Amino acid sequence: MKYDIWYSAIDGDYYKTSDTLEEANNDFAFVLTMYRLVPLFEMRLIEIDSQGEYKVIKSFKNMKANNKDIVMAKAYYNSRTCKGE
Repeated sequence: MKYDIWYSAIDGDYYKTSDTLEEANNDFAFVLTMYRLVPLFEMRLIEIDSQGEYKVIKSFKNMKANNKDIVMAKAYYNSRTCKGE
């Protein structure tokens, strides 16, 4: 089994693969803590078996943000952080 954490935050979309559920749970908690002051829009912890089938174990969704807000927030964030390019 492998475990993927996928998350969408103001600074981009990311995923991380873990070999154990314990490691994946720790990473899930770390991401929630890391983004406590910065918008985290959505996150999932997914279990993937040897046949490639997956099952969502945990999920988080920021209920205050809709898709339009997310796109606008990411565009604003990118415009503020990509100076000099």
